[in-house]
Amino acid sequence: MVRGVRGAVNTLRESVAIARPPRGAGAGPAVPGWRPVGEADVVAWLRRERARLERAGIEIVRHAPGKRLTARCTLTVVTADGRRERRTVFVKQYRRTDLAQRLARQLQTLEFRPGDPPVRFPRLLGLDARRGLVFIEALAGTDFAPEIAAGSARALEPAGALLATFHRGSAKVEKRVTRAGELARTRATAEAIARAWPDLAPALGRVRSTLARTAWGRGGGRALLHGSFRPNHLMTHDGALAVFDLESLRRGPAAYDLANWLAALDYYEVEGRLSAAARRRAARALVRGYRAAGGRESCARVLWLVSALLVQKQLYKLATRPSTGGRARASAQRRRAAALMARAERLAVRAAAAGSGAGLDRLERELA
Repeated sequence: MVRGVRGAVNTLRESVAIARPPRGAGAGPAVPGWRPVGEADVVAWLRRERARLERAGIEIVRHAPGKRLTARCTLTVVTADGRRERRTVFVKQYRRTDLAQRLARQLQTLEFRPGDPPVRFPRLLGLDARRGLVFIEALAGTDFAPEIAAGSARALEPAGALLATFHRGSAKVEKRVTRAGELARTRATAEAIARAWPDLAPALGRVRSTLARTAWGRGGGRALLHGSFRPNHLMTHDGALAVFDLESLRRGPAAYDLANWLAALDYYEVEGRLSAAARRRAARALVRGYRAAGGRESCARVLWLVSALLVQKQLYKLATRPSTGGRARASAQRRRAAALMARAERLAVRAAAAGSGAGLDRLERELA
């Protein structure tokens, strides 16, 4: 039995009113004396459900020390009517409490059109605004990412259909994807990459100048975006897909999510996790499934954003990764960076050549 718990946990019903940040809020308040989630926090949450905790196993599965973590909690609970239950929940914890509040608000308000296929995603179970804790449903299923290497194109197309449905959804989100914002992020990350690998500076400069000269075209800025849509953020259960890791929801062109998927596949290939053939198959399958489910987008805008995100996310990740493993590992990392740099440069050029009128049928041919 766990004793001595203080503080209140905001339940689902209360979370939206508490979670809305003040207008003009900056970085947001931080939890003083930040400590990882513990049994006392779980007891406080269950108390609102009129349940009692008998046993808890808490495993931290991701951790950015002092900033955020994700914990898997395996619980034995006695309910108000005396039943004993085993439950698994995830807890997202943030040093900045406004980030916890934002995630809770997004999960609570996320919904999809009645006529569309249902989208499975983790439900919000509770929010402790004071501690920066978000309690989230643990979905049943297995990782979808392994399907990318071995699955047929037909098996991969449902990911595109799910994304098309997601883009027609709605939620209370604050972030926006804009061309100006993506150019600024590309410039900032390119400067950091050039400091790590000065010999990449000319290619980074060419990518930046090509993107700056290439227009996005009109329309396509109102989709609800996952913000980090890639294979390891999907899971499958009884033949149906679910999507998770929804911290990055935003509004903007559908191309942003398509590009995140394609840039992730490029990274998997240079890491040796995918063959070139498997990468092309998974890329075309996503686009084909997206089109079949009613998705539309500009070929040029997708290619533009893949190029930008290869710099912003994949190359930047390699450039800022701690150097361990000696000279051989550093050399391999540098080769992977060069391969991604060449890919980003080719895609920027192809985006400029695609023209504003080309759609996803052109994109499928570009990805062949």
